[in-house]
Amino acid sequence: MTRKVRACAVCGAKNRPDWRKCQRCQAPLVIVGSDADAEAAAATQRIVSIAPIVAIAAVIAIGGLSMMRGAGGGASTSPLGSGADRNATKKSISREADRSVVESRQGDPVPVTATDFADAGADSFRKADFASALARFEAAVAARPDDADAVNNLGQTLIRLNRAPEAIPKFEWAVRLAPGKWAYRFNLARARGLSGDWNGAVEDYRAADRLFPDDHATLFNLALALRKAGRTAEALPVLERVTALVPEDPSFVLTTARTYDELDRREEAVASYRKFLNQSATGAEADAARGRLAALEGDGAR
Repeated sequence: MTRKVRACAVCGAKNRPDWRKCQRCQAPLVIVGSDADAEAAAATQRIVSIAPIVAIAAVIAIGGLSMMRGAGGGASTSPLGSGADRNATKKSISREADRSVVESRQGDPVPVTATDFADAGADSFRKADFASALARFEAAVAARPDDADAVNNLGQTLIRLNRAPEAIPKFEWAVRLAPGKWAYRFNLARARGLSGDWNGAVEDYRAADRLFPDDHATLFNLALALRKAGRTAEALPVLERVTALVPEDPSFVLTTARTYDELDRREEAVASYRKFLNQSATGAEADAARGRLAALEGDGAR
């Protein structure tokens, strides 16, 4: 029998079966039969998915472009932030403010709002036409520079264009405009990591954790950033929090095992490698874990 999970169709987070709302973005949850089904269900309503959690070199990609709009107007992100934004589930778009003018084919002025630019950008983003998305979000931000969501979406587009250093000031801008929104801080942390500033990423992941405590993706990315920054001992208690929150995820367990191993905590490493192999017995990572487990148990026998 496949394990039941509740998959968030907005942000893609996997939640316990007894939860009615997503613990990351507060959207209503639906039950699906397996992790694969969860991903398929989530993909229908979000633009940027959670990337596969792999070895230490990777960072989870969260906080995509959003098609929702909060009380402040503009395109918001999925996952949502806190408060009213996180409870928003439908569009409520005002097309009255911040109008700019483009020329129609007949030469007549046609009013176009910042919202129109943002919607066009989101459409281009969904189609993976990131060059067009960039131009349209730049227009949206120029028309409404206080729209934190449009600024964030501009940053997300730059990420997709592999221009992470340029995305950092956009996310910083979004954070200044909406300091209580978790997704913006998370995206800023991720951009710093992609730019090689792992200590900066640590600080922003910690800030994201304070905004939305016990989100397993935030914590796992924090642990990865700490490891990349050479702060392995600090990563361990974070990983222990992650595996307590989601004990069934083999990637979390394997990273914890490796961290115990690197810190010469043999007994905990052995137990974690065994747990990982019980969860994921095949594949290259399982083979490597099995070899390392054998070496550790051999060392202990001598």
